[in-house]
Amino acid sequence: MKASTRKKIIIILVVTVIIMLLRNYAPAYFSLEAIKSNRETFQSYVGQHYFIAAIIYLATYFVTTAFAVPVAAPLTLAGGFLFGTVIGGTLTIIGATLGALVLFIMVRFLI
Repeated sequence: MKASTRKKIIIILVVTVIIMLLRNYAPAYFSLEAIKSNRETFQSYVGQHYFIAAIIYLATYFVTTAFAVPVAAPLTLAGGFLFGTVIGGTLTIIGATLGALVLFIMVRFLI
């Protein structure tokens, strides 16, 4: 087996394992109930560290979109709730677009 073929198989296996883990465990942490129960914690963190919280939200949305984890609705609502409609919507669009781009590139060149 060629080294490039072996490398592609390993990458596909690692990505598959990551997707399976995220699909099984991420929805419990990104549900509406989890967001509601931690509301004060999230708001205080965003109030104290606005820029870092925005980057974390953007990265979270990017990863969940790139690995096709089905938590878009609660994350979108949380973004609007925590950052406001305009900033939350902008961060959501940027994260979703970058995540979809990475997903497209992974599928295009790995499969």
